[in-house]
Amino acid sequence: MAGLIYDDARAQLLEAGWQPRMRHWSHGSDPDIHGGNGSEFWKRGYWEISNAWPTGLSQCTFAFHDVYDNFLTVLTEGEEDLTEGSHARVSNWFFAKEE
Repeated sequence: MAGLIYDDARAQLLEAGWQPRMRHWSHGSDPDIHGGNGSEFWKRGYWEISNAWPTGLSQCTFAFHDVYDNFLTVLTEGEEDLTEGSHARVSNWFFAKEE
């Protein structure tokens, strides 16, 4: 999954049975989500975003879970700007039993 653009990685995760941990619509204005690439992902309906950093590597974190209550966090780096053709890519991920 490392190196994939987030759109493609997300599609693979959904196909494999992972479910996005959707945030409430009111989180769209949360500073932890609104900065950096967060607004772009939020507009696309990727409400599983939990953090977006507007500086440095432009990192974002996304949260998923499965039917066994396993949790998966996906990290991306890079600018997400569809008008310029640039995409954030998966840089890392990790599993946990609890959120």
